[in-house]
Amino acid sequence: MLPVIEQRHSVSASRAAVIAGLSDLGVLKAAIPRCREVRRLTPDKVWIATDIGVLRWTFQVEGIVTLRVEGAQVVIASDLRTRTFRLGHAVTTLTLTEDAGRTMIHSTTTLTPARAHSLVMRRTIGAVAKTLLTGFFQNFRPGA
Repeated sequence: MLPVIEQRHSVSASRAAVIAGLSDLGVLKAAIPRCREVRRLTPDKVWIATDIGVLRWTFQVEGIVTLRVEGAQVVIASDLRTRTFRLGHAVTTLTLTEDAGRTMIHSTTTLTPARAHSLVMRRTIGAVAKTLLTGFFQNFRPGA
């Protein structure tokens, strides 16, 4: 069974501002925890480099992130790796609902590890992904 991470967040911005913020390199760099670099590769793809701390380890994570808007949802696909091994592929679907100038974001992330990792490694990959997502939405300030 593939690991799934579900989270709910509220942002003080319109749906349009949230979508624009997800495409803005400055907003992304500020929101990604311990981000070292964000580079645009194509209009819908960026390369990120960050350091994620989980338990006593710090992972230097980098990879390509693709963003696609589909109606009331935003689909974010990422292929991430550390310097020593590939973490795998993650698909995050953000369902956006707007109410009185606030946007509620329900995020569902499905992780596909790169290979048959041990149980400990799969849990570590899940912890890295959850730390990255939680930190991102705590720091995400579209239109700021």
